Amino acid sequence: MSSAGKRKPVVLVLEATERVGGGQRVTLDMMGALRDSFEFAGVAPRQGPLAAEYEKLRIPSYVVGYPSPRWKFGWADRITYLPRGLLATRGVARLVREVNADLIYCTSRTGAWAALAGRWTKTPVVMHLHLVPANARTGRFLRWVAARRAVKRVVLASPAIDVPVAVPSQKLTVVPNGVDARKFTVDAALREEARSQFAAPAERFLVGVVGELAPDKGQDDAIRAVAYLRRRGHDAGLLIAGTARDGNDAYADFLRSLARELNIEDRVIFAGHREDVKSVYAALDALAVPSKGQSGEACPLVALEAWAAGTPVVAANSGGLPDLMSAGRGRLFEAGNPGALADELQRLIDRPDERGRLREAGLQAVASDYSLRTFADRMATVFNESLSAPF
Repeated sequence: MSSAGKRKPVVLVLEATERVGGGQRVTLDMMGALRDSFEFAGVAPRQGPLAAEYEKLRIPSYVVGYPSPRWKFGWADRITYLPRGLLATRGVARLVREVNADLIYCTSRTGAWAALAGRWTKTPVVMHLHLVPANARTGRFLRWVAARRAVKRVVLASPAIDVPVAVPSQKLTVVPNGVDARKFTVDAALREEARSQFAAPAERFLVGVVGELAPDKGQDDAIRAVAYLRRRGHDAGLLIAGTARDGNDAYADFLRSLARELNIEDRVIFAGHREDVKSVYAALDALAVPSKGQSGEACPLVALEAWAAGTPVVAANSGGLPDLMSAGRGRLFEAGNPGALADELQRLIDRPDERGRLREAGLQAVASDYSLRTFADRMATVFNESLSAPF
């Protein structure tokens, strides 16, 4: 590893996808917030939207075609993973030397290559975990990566990740995600404009789900919950923002057919991908996070963004969501139970005072524990500790 001297330390960032989702947004926000203290270089497996975001931040970007497992380390991964990965590791090591990197930052799906490249080049590694492992096999793999000598710190987006990973405590640090609340501040005029944009009457209770259309995101449970509310006599509607990826087109079609089957097609808005996500939050009376997959959400940005917009959050009791919603910041319901989600939404419909209390609690959360500044300061501490850790 090169001596930092008086120059800013250089951090080589390994991302597992060329797309920009929640995890990549966390990385981009971190890079932007810490650029006064660190230099960054970004890596992705292919050219795409992420490289464009690097360019906006004036951060140099590179392509290394490392494999990223998509089948939870099944046989297809095992056959190709190691040979392709070792070739990719050579590319990462070359980049470490080319950009004179002092530190490698990676996520779970690039951790193996980062750890090996770090060992070869004597460069410390910080691994950031955003999801609760989907199964014991994934947990064992992450534990193996985290135990490598080059990995100096493992950042957990939620305490819920701690038990499955089970790495040495001196390497672990919990750093919840953060948002720049100023980007999501909403006033009465924007709320009115957003409701008009989505053709939602002022008296309708509008629930939203924001994120990729995928079975583990639980959009189907949100549709069923709104159908329950309609049968109970409530004027409720649903706004679904997001698109299908990775072979989930059939699920997207299923969601539309489900809305028709439940006779609420006119109450479900499929908004697709939205760049103006602040307008989505502005239109909502509540955001639902009905995640129900094996790989649990740890600290989803959509919840923090909704808080910043003054929108109450109702979340499933899976992954790191119970911790995130604790201290009265949000309401929880049983994951995979649309009736329980409907009950919590009805509570908000019947009790405007509860909506107001949750609105204030969310705004306070993103002004303190979940602010971008707090997140960035904690990550800076992790980086500096890793740089000074013995190899």
